[in-house]
Amino acid sequence: MRKAVARVQTFTKNDQNLSGLLSVTALLHTDTHSRNLNFHPNVHLMIPAGSLSKQKTWIAHCKK
Repeated sequence: MRKAVARVQTFTKNDQNLSGLLSVTALLHTDTHSRNLNFHPNVHLMIPAGSLSKQKTWIAHCKK
């Protein structure tokens, strides 16, 4: 989960349009995938449509 969050934050650091600190919430979702009740863990990332600038102001990255 940490590597997934780090990868998404790397995209933000390297992209000029997404500059700023990105907040990410990672959720480990474990469920059974079939009738055989096979263990099927997966990670969900929730990412807001914006980031925090170096001046601590919110940068919205979505269209109104």
